[in-house]
Amino acid sequence: MKQLQLLLSAFVLLVAVCAVAEESGDIDDIAEPGKGPFFSRLQSPLRLKERIEEMPPGPEAPFEYERRLPFFGRELAEKGYALPLPFGVTVLINDTLQPQEISNAAVALGKGSFVPPPDTELRELPYVDFTGVEADSLSTQVKLDAWLFPFLNVYAIVGYFRSDVDLIVEADLDEGFPPPICGPLQPCGTVSQPFKAEASGYSYGAGFSAAYGAEPWFGAINATYVYNDGRNGDDRIVSLSAGARTGRYWNISESLLLSAYVGADYLDVDQIVNGTTRLPGAFPDGDDLNVRYRIDQNNTDKWSGLVGMTFGLKRGIGVIAEAAFGENSHRYMASAYYRF
Repeated sequence: MKQLQLLLSAFVLLVAVCAVAEESGDIDDIAEPGKGPFFSRLQSPLRLKERIEEMPPGPEAPFEYERRLPFFGRELAEKGYALPLPFGVTVLINDTLQPQEISNAAVALGKGSFVPPPDTELRELPYVDFTGVEADSLSTQVKLDAWLFPFLNVYAIVGYFRSDVDLIVEADLDEGFPPPICGPLQPCGTVSQPFKAEASGYSYGAGFSAAYGAEPWFGAINATYVYNDGRNGDDRIVSLSAGARTGRYWNISESLLLSAYVGADYLDVDQIVNGTTRLPGAFPDGDDLNVRYRIDQNNTDKWSGLVGMTFGLKRGIGVIAEAAFGENSHRYMASAYYRF
C-alpha cells in the first residue's frame, strides 16, 4: 500500500505541476528573438545530443550560448545541438525492501527488571541467534546536480531515512543463565520471539551519471554513494549503488515530453543497528529476558531489474516514477525535479 501511495503521489504531483505551469504560462515558447525554438527544448530530460533541424534562422547577431556549464556546451550549442539545462534540484522518495544476512551479532542479556546499560560490553554468544532478517527503509532526499560536460552529471544528496529491520531472536536460557537460575532441576529451555529494530537519521551522499542520446533513444549509467548517520550514535548504514538505463522518449505535445526506460541496478548495503528488545515471560518464574544487541548485516539481493517513466515539461519541470525488482527485494522511487 505504501508503494502504491508513492507512485500515485508522483502522478498527482505531475497534474499539479502541469496546472501551475499552464496558469503561469510556463509551457509557452520563450519569445526572445533567436532563442525561443532553441532554448524551449533544452529542458528535455536525458536528451543530450538532439539536432534541431527545424531551428529557424536566428537574428542578425550570431547566436551565443550564455551558460558557463556544461563545459564545451558553447561549441555544441552553436552547431544546433540541444543541451540539458545545467543545474537541477530534485526531491526523491525511496521505499526499499531487502533481505539481509548477519555477519556479526553481539549481545548482553538481562533478567527481570535488569536491562544491560548502553556501556555494557557486547559479545558474540553461541546460544543467542538472530534469523529472519529483512530491512524495510524509507528515505526522503534532496539532490542538487550540475552537468559538468554534455555527457557527465555530478550530484550531491542530503536527506532523512528510517529503516525497520524485522528479526527473530532465539536464546538458549540454560546456556546463558546457569544454576541457580536455570539448571537440571529447573530447566528454562529455549525461547524465541520476533521483534523490530529501528534506525533513523540523516543521509549524505554523492554520485555521477553519464548519458548519451540519439533521437529518440537514450542510455545512461550512474553510481551513488550514500552514508546514513543514525540518531543512535552507533547506528550506521552505508550504501553503494550503480545502474544502467536505456529507453526512448516521445514528444506528446509542445509542452509535454514522455520517456520510458528499462535497466538494471546493483545495490550493496552495509548496516549496523543497535538497541534492546524484551522477551516477556521468558523464564519459568515469569521474568522477562532483556537483550541488548549490535547487529552487522548486509543485503543479499544485490541485483535487480527496473522500469521507469519520466514526464517532462518545458521550463525544466518534471516527475519520475521508477520500480526495481530483485529475486526477493523491491524498490519504489518517485521524484520531482526542476532544472534551470
